[in-house]
Amino acid sequence: MAESNRSIVERFEKAFAANDIAGIQDACHPDLVDHNPLPDQKPGLSGFKETVAFYTSVFPDSQVETIRRSPTVRSSSRDGRSQ
Repeated sequence: MAESNRSIVERFEKAFAANDIAGIQDACHPDLVDHNPLPDQKPGLSGFKETVAFYTSVFPDSQVETIRRSPTVRSSSRDGRSQ
């Protein structure tokens, strides 16, 4: 049985929050396309992994929440700053 969307998203978010680059690589397709890249971000999975490292260093207290509404999975995050 294929892994569920929710479990893939949860695995990705856990790796992202922990700055677990190996986990990010495991959860993402090798041909990943980031549709919201940072300025000057390298393309593909390698550039995305660098962005993850950047975000987790700037926002170490960020939190991620996964919400499932069949058949889609939505993810939201907070960066720890007061608004």
